[in-house]
Amino acid sequence: MKWKKDRGYHKRLVAETEMYRYKQFLSPTLTFRDYTTQVGEALVNMKAMNKIIRLSMPVRQQINEDC
Repeated sequence: MKWKKDRGYHKRLVAETEMYRYKQFLSPTLTFRDYTTQVGEALVNMKAMNKIIRLSMPVRQQINEDC
């Protein structure tokens, strides 16, 4: 598994997984033709995806053991 660390395999795998989720959840293609509007569309979609991911994460709370 040393080769995975040497080549950054984990980072690439995480990026590929994120793009798969992006395409499945939002849209497989960008709808605008102009590059700058495509970038804006992708950023808006990523912001929406990040919000959904944040909503599904568990909330961590500290437990007081004094009681």
